[in-house]
Order: sequence, then structure tokens, then C-alpha cells
Amino acid sequence: MKIPLIRGRVFTKVDHRDAPKVVVISETTAQRYFPGEDAIGKPIGLGVNGYAQRAEIVGIVGDVRHAQLDQPPGPDAYVSLLQAPPPPNVYLFARSVNDPIALTPVVRQQVAALNRDLPIYDVQTMANRVSNAASRARFNAILLGIFATIAMVLAAIGIYGVVSYTVRQRTREIGIRVALGARSEDVVRHEVRRAAVLIFAGTLLGLAGALAATQVLETFLYEVKPDDPQTYLLIAVLLAGVALLASYVPARRASVIDPAITLRTE
Repeated sequence: MKIPLIRGRVFTKVDHRDAPKVVVISETTAQRYFPGEDAIGKPIGLGVNGYAQRAEIVGIVGDVRHAQLDQPPGPDAYVSLLQAPPPPNVYLFARSVNDPIALTPVVRQQVAALNRDLPIYDVQTMANRVSNAASRARFNAILLGIFATIAMVLAAIGIYGVVSYTVRQRTREIGIRVALGARSEDVVRHEVRRAAVLIFAGTLLGLAGALAATQVLETFLYEVKPDDPQTYLLIAVLLAGVALLASYVPARRASVIDPAITLRTE
């Protein structure tokens, strides 16, 4: 399973049924029940038949998430199959450099050679099990991604419409400036600069609101910080670009129209 050994040892053939009971615990177990001390060699009781009274800790291994990937790992303890009472169910893991499902007939033959009455069921690859464990988080991520995309598109459309309408309201003003000798480039630059001040202020307010809102969504995130600077920067630049474009296009159109036509327009 490639669970890393942190300290101590794992089980060996000397840990047979008549040998003293030994246990391998996870790192979370060691930190929770033996804080600030070395758990190797310490006694522990597991409440399992044969381990209820005392077993010696001989190793500490890495943590494992058993069900949901977004949940923190809980305390685990491992016992040797040679020392433990026969379990009702046994999970058998096999590793292969090729397709692991191709090993299924071989495993069935080997188990049948030991005991034909042992059924084999729930054969899956670890990739499928991990995918199933992450299905809920993946669904939430896809759903939030769709809603976020819709919200961003609506925000971009709204920003473009409002800024564009605001600039078009000053079409007569732009026409007067052009009639008095202002260059089209200067008029456009002035309108874009004027809109940029509002865009900058709106971006700051939007970032502050987003930082406050994402604290509510923190429970839906896994190994992603709610204050991810790259995401905030990307969205802010995108929406600010839309707003600048919304100010540039109508200002450019108004600056190239004949001032006489612009001044006659109500």
C-alpha cells in the first residue's frame, strides 16, 4: 500500500500467534495519545479480542484516509493477521505493473486452491476506489464551478452594459470636445482614464467582498485556501479588462462621429 514507515518496524514472521502481541500505529494515533513522547515500546489496548489488555507498539506509519478525501485522517492501529483472531472479511490488495484487473483470475485461482468456499467479491482498482471516495467533492467542485462561471459571465455582461451606457451618455460632451479641436485619441484616453478610477475602486470593493464571502465556502474546499491570490488576481484582471473595453468602445465610436451629427442628436 506504500504507507510510509516513520519510525520503528512493521510486522515480521517472528510476530506469530504465540509471540507477544505487537501493534503498528499511525502518526495521528501517536500524536493524539502520546503527545510529546516516543510511542515506540509503549503499551496500548485496542479493545479487540487478544489486544484488549496490552500490546506493544513497535512501529509508527503514515496516516491513511479511508472514506472521504476531504476529511482529516483519524487514528489507526494495525495488528498482525498471524496474531489477530480470524476476521469476518479480508481485503486482499495486489499490485501490478500492468492492468490490475487482469490479475483477478489469477487471484481467484490461488484463493480457490487454499479454500474453495471463500467467495471473492467487490473487485475494484484503487483508482476506482479513490474516484468513488472523491465523487462528492468532485460533484461540489463541478457544481460550484458552473455557478461561478455563470456568475462571472453575468458580472462581465452587467459591467460592460453599465460602463458602456455611462460613456454613451456623454456622447454630446465628446462631440463638443471634438468640435472644439480635441483629438480623438485624447478624448478616448480621457474617458478610459475616467472609467479606470471607478473600475479601480470597484475592484477593491469587490475583492473585499469576495474575501468575506469565501470564508463561508471554506468547508467546500480541499487543500485549497479560500484566499488564493492567483484566483483573485485573474478574476479581477478579467473583469477590469471587460470594464475598460466597455469604456473604450463607445468612446472611440463617439470620437469618430461627425461633431455636427453628434450635437444634433437628442
